[in-house]
Amino acid sequence: MLSTSIMTRAPLRRRIGGLLVCAAAALAGTSQAADAPRQRSVPLGDGGEVTVRVFPARGRELIVWLPSEAGLTSTDEQIAAQLARTGIEMWLADVINARLLPQVRSSLEQIPAADVAAVIAAAAVRGKRVYLLSAARGAVPALRGARAWQLGHPRDSALAGAILLWPNLYVATPEPGADAEYLPVVRETRLPIYILQPQLSPWYWRLERLTAELEQAGSTVQTKVLPGVRDRFYFRSEFAVTDSPAREDELAREFPGLLREAVIQLNSKPEKVR
Repeated sequence: MLSTSIMTRAPLRRRIGGLLVCAAAALAGTSQAADAPRQRSVPLGDGGEVTVRVFPARGRELIVWLPSEAGLTSTDEQIAAQLARTGIEMWLADVINARLLPQVRSSLEQIPAADVAAVIAAAAVRGKRVYLLSAARGAVPALRGARAWQLGHPRDSALAGAILLWPNLYVATPEPGADAEYLPVVRETRLPIYILQPQLSPWYWRLERLTAELEQAGSTVQTKVLPGVRDRFYFRSEFAVTDSPAREDELAREFPGLLREAVIQLNSKPEKVR
């Protein structure tokens, strides 16, 4: 049975426990005055460009937020502004519109890994620890882009990890009771990963297997199960969903803190799982 707290191996918890105090102190604290958000363009190799909404901050962490099939929402912008006030710089990178693709799930399969790698490279110039963030099928271009960037920058450690929200990394939706078939990027990824997984999600029951697959490839994986909520819990109200239980409303308010916690955990730099 999956725990409702961060799931790490016991030895791993002991190794990172002492580091978390320092990491939390570096990231936590009172809100900071943040600079006004601005827009920038990241050039691509074929002459195109990715529009990025930047929420500057003075801390040492930078999150590149990539769209899921729901796109980048106004709620995402609100959360980005909140995190910037706590010292985490936020980049919302519209890699879907960069290719003039429709806002549908299948478009995420068509995003070139090089586009995401270009955004990572632009973020790395800031001299901060860079983390990728995406949800659901958006995990696919995120991990593909991370791998492309790593191959092109084998000695650069700027990319510090990925935060995945209820990731969908399957070739197709698995039939009930059947084994899941994972996309090749799962076996190609070697990255510190933190997964936020709602308990009422269809992917909850496959979390242990996904974790094992990622770890087998060489990634370190930490997970946090969110009891009593569904996928998209933090922005369902944006789509006029009226049946959200109280727990979803409560956790939606706590969501920026959950993302900060993910950065603290990834910043602890746990040893590689062998």
